[in-house]
Amino acid sequence: MKRKTIPLTLLIFAFLLGACGPASDSDQAMIAVVENFQTANKAGDWEKAASYLAENVVWETPTGNVTGRDNWLAAVVKDNGGGIFEDVQNRYVKDNKVIVEMIVTGPDFQSPATAEVVVEDGKIQRYTVIPPD
Repeated sequence: MKRKTIPLTLLIFAFLLGACGPASDSDQAMIAVVENFQTANKAGDWEKAASYLAENVVWETPTGNVTGRDNWLAAVVKDNGGGIFEDVQNRYVKDNKVIVEMIVTGPDFQSPATAEVVVEDGKIQRYTVIPPD
């Protein structure tokens, strides 16, 4: 009886794994935009990071919102990035948004957070940071 159970279990596992499947090319392209933005941002290369943002990007954080790529760039240059560093734990696409699970570290804090990032036409349109409950 055990001999039949093992192959059936493997078959079910393989089916479920295949149903989840790898991210589509579109999903991977969206994730790459976010990853490239975050890499440039963490390195302090503000101009390069800004190149991944749409002209009218909406940037939402618990500490305030910024609208527009030029306004975002002015804010991060003025604050030298605000002293916030992201340690990305995971990136995946859900409901046409890139979900980023991360640890956010500032001058006097460290906290888990999630970002929901809308990417269209190869640019970040909206970046919303959601603190933990």
